[in-house]
Amino acid sequence: MTACQSNLNMMRKLQRIVESGYLEHLSIDKIEKLVKEFKLAPTVISEGKLYFDPDNRWQILKMLDDDYLRSGMTERRYEVNSKVTIA
Repeated sequence: MTACQSNLNMMRKLQRIVESGYLEHLSIDKIEKLVKEFKLAPTVISEGKLYFDPDNRWQILKMLDDDYLRSGMTERRYEVNSKVTIA
């Protein structure tokens, strides 16, 4: 993604996304639900496909890096900046 190449932090996040192993489990339906639930930029989905809008590149990277979460206790929605996987 050339829109991220000039930003080292974006490149690191993109690398984490690629290495995460869960990209193959994502679907347009899941992404659409997340966009609606968290009121994200609707322009990331177009004609049933993921569209990389350079104006929303951080939001898209955060979405693909699973940075939008909902609490099981409070049902509050969060944008996280760090995660620790719990087995």
